[in-house]
Amino acid sequence: MDAAASVKWRDQVYRAEDVPQEERPRYLLLLGDLHHISIEFQHVLAHSAFVGRLHCARPSGSPELAGYTAYAHKVLASETSAETPEAPDVLLYTAQDGSAATTLGHQLLMEPCRDVMEKQWKPKHPAMRLQPLPYDNAGSEGLLRAASEARSGVMLSITHGLGQPKRGWASVEEQRAMQGALKIAAGQCLTGDALRSTPFLPGGMWFCVACFGAATPPRSAFQAWLELLAREQAYAGRPEAVLKSIPKSGERPFLAALPQALLANPQGPLAIIGHSDLAWTYGYVEPTDVYRSRASRITSALEVLANGSRAGVALDALMRFYRDVNESLMADYQARQEALTFGQPDPVEPRSLGHRWMLRNDLRGYILLGDPAARLALRRTPA
Repeated sequence: MDAAASVKWRDQVYRAEDVPQEERPRYLLLLGDLHHISIEFQHVLAHSAFVGRLHCARPSGSPELAGYTAYAHKVLASETSAETPEAPDVLLYTAQDGSAATTLGHQLLMEPCRDVMEKQWKPKHPAMRLQPLPYDNAGSEGLLRAASEARSGVMLSITHGLGQPKRGWASVEEQRAMQGALKIAAGQCLTGDALRSTPFLPGGMWFCVACFGAATPPRSAFQAWLELLAREQAYAGRPEAVLKSIPKSGERPFLAALPQALLANPQGPLAIIGHSDLAWTYGYVEPTDVYRSRASRITSALEVLANGSRAGVALDALMRFYRDVNESLMADYQARQEALTFGQPDPVEPRSLGHRWMLRNDLRGYILLGDPAARLALRRTPA
């Protein structure tokens, strides 16, 4: 289903008038890859319910039922665990690769998040262990060690996700195996094959900021707005470059191999929030001032997870900011239509419009992989 068909299904099936409200599920888990159930369907439903997706596949792309079984056992084991900590471990990791994107991400997302966690979270949860991982060229060893030892951990990471290399992909199979893998240091990547059985954030939750970290869509949501910003001399890159890593005609969109492997890994996380397109800094900065942090958009989701609430609720905390900017854009549409009707000048400044659409689409690109009802195994106070 495309977006229009997804909206129709939501309105006529999910919100059918003859379904009593108490029988309409709030937590929806989609099973399958993006050619089974479209990314548009997931985006549309994510604003009506708490929605996640699970797909476990072999390198050929065929479903791996053992992965689904392992994931189900992992979630049940977490829910029934007798040994639970009072508060989670919180891991913060930025890959230092010298790029402007990760450097800016560390300054405007990671450092403000750490500050909030130390000053606001720890006084409420003294047992919480905050672990900022070394921001250096140490490679993956420190990350893998900390992630394997975390107890009911929540992790925020900022890295580059692999897109198409300069030589191109050798095959479609190579693209599906490698695109969205995380670049840690020169020559080092975290891939699905590397973490298929390695302990990594067992029973935890991961917020992964990286291009294609969750999925590669059939088309990018950003090119049209980059074209507008380029005309307004507010973007110096080539807008058409966003198409380089998007599937070509006849090829299908796909979920990244890394989160698939980790969710099927019995010693992996319960849920992963990642990006289903190119990831930008727009998601955590002021849209018209790239040096003004809006890290609270991300910390709002992380706090939901760290408090032991469910993964779908955490994504919805982020989507509240999407709905805010969407409302702003609808106000622009109203103002433009009124100006057109009454023969008045267009009141909407193009550069501001382009930046806010980039913000809107960047936030919308984050999706949840895993059960939206999953939560950390934490000691809970009886109601």
